[in-house]
Amino acid sequence: MDTKLIAKILPTKKDGKRSVGTGYPIGKGLVLTARHVVFPHWTDTQKVEVEWPDLNHKAAVTDIVFDGGIAAILLFFSARHHSKRMFRHGC
Repeated sequence: MDTKLIAKILPTKKDGKRSVGTGYPIGKGLVLTARHVVFPHWTDTQKVEVEWPDLNHKAAVTDIVFDGGIAAILLFFSARHHSKRMFRHGC
């Protein structure tokens, strides 16, 4: 695992404050994180961002997929936001 690819997941809560969690890219335009990082904060109107502090890179999330009782989610964002380093790692 390349620790520079560990992402900060930053959901905006309903009260306007942000919470912080982590995630890791698992494919082109996909980041895996725990469900509790964004739920119950995320709704269609709440903003979630992904940051890679070590790479000085940010991306806006376009969709989130939950799978029932599984405590994991996938964050989808435009592949144009990926750095060359992420593409070298197959993400």
